[in-house]
Amino acid sequence: MLYLPEPPQDDYPLLLRALMGHYRAQFATIIDMVPAYRSLLLVFADSDIPAQAICDSGNDFLTAYNPVQAQQGVTTHTIPVCYAAEYAPDLADLAASHGLSVDEVIAQHTADSYSVCCLGFIPGFAFLGYVDERIATPRHHNPRSKVAKGSVGIAGRQTGIYPADSPGGWQIIGRTPVTLYAPERGLYSRFNIGDKVRFSAISADEFANWTDE
Repeated sequence: MLYLPEPPQDDYPLLLRALMGHYRAQFATIIDMVPAYRSLLLVFADSDIPAQAICDSGNDFLTAYNPVQAQQGVTTHTIPVCYAAEYAPDLADLAASHGLSVDEVIAQHTADSYSVCCLGFIPGFAFLGYVDERIATPRHHNPRSKVAKGSVGIAGRQTGIYPADSPGGWQIIGRTPVTLYAPERGLYSRFNIGDKVRFSAISADEFANWTDE
């Protein structure tokens, strides 16, 4: 397990993405890599590689790291979201808690682009950072037993989309008709760490008539 300095920085997702590519090229026996906000878990098929060699390789990468070059190959995803009340059970209360209108929260949520900082919790779930402080809201103290597939939520300064029905405590402010997780057709995640995600507001009619890819 490798760690970057605290606290997590805005450029860490891209750095970790590039670091994963570096290790994939350097060590043929890596069988899995799990990035998080400021860490990277490397899983090897054997135990013969000295830990110092792994650390030295990482330090060499950091010395030569080029943030501009790391931008190459990053995908920006535009995700449609319906913010209508039937799909957004927490939106009105969240807006009121910040002294904002519902439309102002929607405008802020759709104004920014978010980095994929971490993948996990359930398959296909991307932790996206970071929402504006004006709409940052703690998760519920008592999680719901079921949050519907496609629900878009906020927890602190994170936002994210539930790719499947799941228990969850995030503040639900909308829902997307886009499928994020469908292992039966080989879709395990639409996102990679370091990708960018933007949200686009759609109407309830557009949601109901949406034809997924």
